[in-house]
Amino acid sequence: MTMADIDQLSRIIGALEHAAAEANRQQERIFDLLGEVKDGVSELRADFTTHAEKEEVTVHALIAAGLADPDAQDDIREMRGLLDAWRSVKRGAGHAVGKIATVVILAAIAGVLGFNGGKFIEWGK
Repeated sequence: MTMADIDQLSRIIGALEHAAAEANRQQERIFDLLGEVKDGVSELRADFTTHAEKEEVTVHALIAAGLADPDAQDDIREMRGLLDAWRSVKRGAGHAVGKIATVVILAAIAGVLGFNGGKFIEWGK
């Protein structure tokens, strides 16, 4: 074996050592990525469980309210329509009460100012 062969073997060994070190770094990076993926899967599993629990509670609430049938959407629309009608009636009743109160107050004022013992007050005398 010649000195050139020994030098070439030395370079090959150095290259292999460098490649092994790089492979170790890559392996560590892969393990880090796998850890991140496992954490992400755990979070997704927790989110899914939470979502599934919320969905189950929602379904039970809809069943308890009698809104789990196919006509539930129409029932909700009808209830909204009834609520709108109720609000409109309340507004109209409030306006009517206000008008009646105004008329009563004006009539009372006119009665006090306009009559004096059954006779009209003559203004200006």
